[in-house]
Formats: sequence, C-alpha cells, structure tokens
Amino acid sequence: MDFLARALDVAHTLGLRQPTARLLLGGVSSDVALIEDCDQRFVVKQSIPNLRVKADWPVHPSRIWREVDALRAIAPALPAGAVPAVVYEARDEYLYAMTAAPAGADSWKAQLLAGEIDVALAGYIGAVHAAILRLPNPRPEFDDITFFEELRIDPYYRFTGAQHPDLREHFEGAAEACRRHRRALVHGDFSPKNIMVGQGAAMILDWECVHWGDPAFDTGFLLNHLLLKAIHRPQDAPLLARAAMAYLDAVEAVPFADTMVHLPLLLLCRVDGKSPVEYITCETVRAAIRAYARGLLKAPPRSAKELFERLA
Repeated sequence: MDFLARALDVAHTLGLRQPTARLLLGGVSSDVALIEDCDQRFVVKQSIPNLRVKADWPVHPSRIWREVDALRAIAPALPAGAVPAVVYEARDEYLYAMTAAPAGADSWKAQLLAGEIDVALAGYIGAVHAAILRLPNPRPEFDDITFFEELRIDPYYRFTGAQHPDLREHFEGAAEACRRHRRALVHGDFSPKNIMVGQGAAMILDWECVHWGDPAFDTGFLLNHLLLKAIHRPQDAPLLARAAMAYLDAVEAVPFADTMVHLPLLLLCRVDGKSPVEYITCETVRAAIRAYARGLLKAPPRSAKELFERLA
C-alpha cells in the first residue's frame, strides 16, 4: 500500500467519513500527509530510513517513537496546542497520526521569508521554549543521544568540520558541549520550518532529535535561521534583530555565551554541511556567510543586538 493510501486508511480508522489526503512537501526525514474531512484535520507521518538529501544520511526509522514519546510527555506542561496530540500509531510501520495545526496556519519559516515578522510572536515562541527548558527530564531514555548524534552531531558538526579542518577544535568543542552539558530537554531541530503559527500562537513539530542535553544548541539553532533570513533579506534585518532579542529575552535561562559556542558553526553547517539552506544559492553570499561566521568565532559578540549589527 502506498503512503497516501495508507494515510486514507488511517483517516477511516479515526472516523473520518469522506477524507481527503495530500502530501505535505518539504520534509527530508519522513513521508507526511494531511488528512481532512470537514472541520477535522490530522497529519499522518511515517519515518524513512535514509534522509532525502544529496549526501548519504541513514538513520533508523525507530526515531519516530522518540518523537511520539516526547509529545505525550510534554504536552500537559505546555499551552494547549503548543505541540500536536498523538491520536494513532502503528509501531511495526514506524507510522503515527497527530492533530494538525488549525486551518490557515503557516510555517514560521514561510512567514519570515515573505517578510512577515511579528516580534510579539517571536517572544511567545521564546516563552513556550522557556517552558520546555524548565521541564524535568520526562523519560530516562531521553538521556540516550544516539539519534541526536546521527541527525545533528555527525551530519552537522563532524561532516562540516571536515570541510573546515582549521576549525576542528571549535567543531569538536561544540559537539562535546552537547554531550557534556546535560541540563534541559533539547528539541534538536528548533527551526522556523518546524513551528506552525497562526493567530499569535505556535505549534512546535518534529521532535525526532529530542534528548536531555545542552539547551544552547536549540537557541543557537533558531538564531542561526533568523540570521540566515536577515542575510537573505537584508531589508528585514532590523525587524529580525528585534524578533531575535524578543525570543532570547523570553527564553532567558540560556547564557548568550553558550549560544555562541554553537551559532557560528551552525552558520557554516547550513552552507557546507549535508543539509545546506536552500534559499541561499549565490556563492558570493555563501562566501560572505563563511567570513561572517569565522569572525564570530574569532571575536564572539556579547548580545543579539551586536550579532545583527555586525551583519552590516
């Protein structure tokens, strides 16, 4: 049975009478479909064994159960709708279904790339992130960072570090910080593409990398994406800087110096890693990002304000 047919089968199991199913594009680690019937909306997700990128990137599909366990564990501590609710699972197929974001919601990434920058929304996302970071470790298996190693440390820090051998100590140090600083629940892919937004609220998706680890990886990961969009759309840089500051002010608990251990390297990862950012293709701009990232490593800024000011 192909994936869309299987998604429709799940829809009928959930009680939808005349469901439709359509693939959601953009995911590299899973097949994802939206199933709908009148005002009922769910998402069916099935992990794949090799990620859809140019470089070889195998990860066992059982990582999807780490995501399911995380959603069930943390939902009670977060605002309603901040994460999807799990409504169906088929363990032997590495497939589950969850509630969908409300109709009309869009990814935060799409809004940012369209120049729609809501500073208050960035603050709200920071507040939700802060609530996640305050949680105790909900499950002992989250101490296992195998999936994070396979999905982030290896393809980001180890692979990209090999492209920049003179920065080996920085990449190794950041990877070691992820292993040593076991302080909070880390999403591991805290990116605007994984945050659905609408009416001032947000739903955080894609928890396959979740583990108990270094929260500065998440703050660095998100700031990295805001910076890349400021580079891509320099006319939006002032508002993106304000959004970054609102987000960080709300998160509060993660020292900026810790975030800067990861941020410059993550910039290099999205230029020279296994998953380069798709909207920056000009080699002149890519070279400028490399130079900017290296400058941050040489002289780390002391605030998000200074971080964005140095883009000019």
